[in-house]
Amino acid sequence: MAIEGQTVCAAGCGARLSGVNNLCEQHRVPGDAVRVGNKTFIITSWFAEHAGEAGVIFLNDYALGDLFGGRAGFEAKLAQQGFTAVRNIPTLAELEAAKQLPNGKKLAIWSGPWLTKYPWEKVEAPARPRPTKTEKCRACNTADAETPAGMVPGLYICSAKCAQYLAAHPELNPNASIKAPGIYEVKWPSEPCTYQVRVSRVKDSGSRLYMCPCRQAPNPEMQGMTAYMTNLDDMSKACRHIGIVILFEQALAQQTGDEVAIAGTPAVGDEIPNRAKKTLLKKAPPFVDETEAE
Repeated sequence: MAIEGQTVCAAGCGARLSGVNNLCEQHRVPGDAVRVGNKTFIITSWFAEHAGEAGVIFLNDYALGDLFGGRAGFEAKLAQQGFTAVRNIPTLAELEAAKQLPNGKKLAIWSGPWLTKYPWEKVEAPARPRPTKTEKCRACNTADAETPAGMVPGLYICSAKCAQYLAAHPELNPNASIKAPGIYEVKWPSEPCTYQVRVSRVKDSGSRLYMCPCRQAPNPEMQGMTAYMTNLDDMSKACRHIGIVILFEQALAQQTGDEVAIAGTPAVGDEIPNRAKKTLLKKAPPFVDETEAE
């Protein structure tokens, strides 16, 4: 008898078992019968080669059907694991003959029961989920959306109507000014305090490093502050204060036609020029759904 209680093929086809096999007549594979207590298995043998070595892999017929759906599935799995010249060894006589290795082949230390993972297979670390932030429309404070890659957090606008409302109420928009060379002050209307964003250039790379004490971004901190480098190329990982400073610099760059110096081109104490503010507002609504406009 096969495994106690097993009446149909382990390959899942629903057919009745064949003799002492755990597989039906169509799926059964030649091998040697082994009894363990009141259970009977057919131990199938498979010749295989890998990287100049040759050996024999064993797998019982229940696992052959249950895990791989039969012979074809197991052969495909062995090929995926890097084995070549795979073939079933149907009889003991052929198993003995398989001990005579092909010319130039070494006896493999992996010979034996089939393993789910062999030493040469790469163990891939599970992918780490990207930290995400959700945004509420900064005009109506109702609609939610994930901060897209490359977009400054806090600037989500859900509709053209909300964009028009913000344009008519500048007091609802963030303000930024230059406190000193390399230091910006940023104030959002919803926050009680002003945050200082410090900007420096990373030696040899040309990237800008922005640091803010708000700790509101999902990216790793540096020296107790939210840190962001321009080579990350994803402003959604920055806090909304750093994001405003980056947009400020980009707006100034569009005005001058040159790369913006680090917090030094305008005079200390200057706020964002009106033309720069208009540029910043134009950058804010890639979210705007024109179909919702009234």
